[in-house]
Amino acid sequence: MIPGSAEATLNLRIIPGTNLQKFIADISKALDDPRVEVSLPSGDSPEAARVERLVKQGSRLPPSSEDTDLYRALESGAHAVWPGAPVTTYLFQAGTDAIAWRSRGVPVYGIYPYPITAEDLTRMHGNDERVPIDSLEQGTEMIYKTLLQVASE
Repeated sequence: MIPGSAEATLNLRIIPGTNLQKFIADISKALDDPRVEVSLPSGDSPEAARVERLVKQGSRLPPSSEDTDLYRALESGAHAVWPGAPVTTYLFQAGTDAIAWRSRGVPVYGIYPYPITAEDLTRMHGNDERVPIDSLEQGTEMIYKTLLQVASE
């Protein structure tokens, strides 16, 4: 039997300040199928209330500042382990809990505290997930140095 309809719920991680309506329109455009409706939860459902609250909260929050003791410690720890490596901000795809902290004024920085190859990334959270021991050792040293600096201030 072929069902008459189907429904999917997407858990999206969006960049702070994203226009959600435009984002939904972009998804629809990418799908390019008039039979597929893409929409936010509507009505009085708990999902609709949660989305509305998170969108309002997220739109008011600026990105975490690079002018904090923690950011400087992360930068210093990275340079101690990997001299000359650039340190920069980027969207960390695992940052879904960041809004809870950022809304309380706590800066959130997503990092991969170890060198990782493109091949390693393809296995992340999947079959045969692993990080090379050397990478794990370097990452542990970087986090240790970062924590020492933060604790000493």
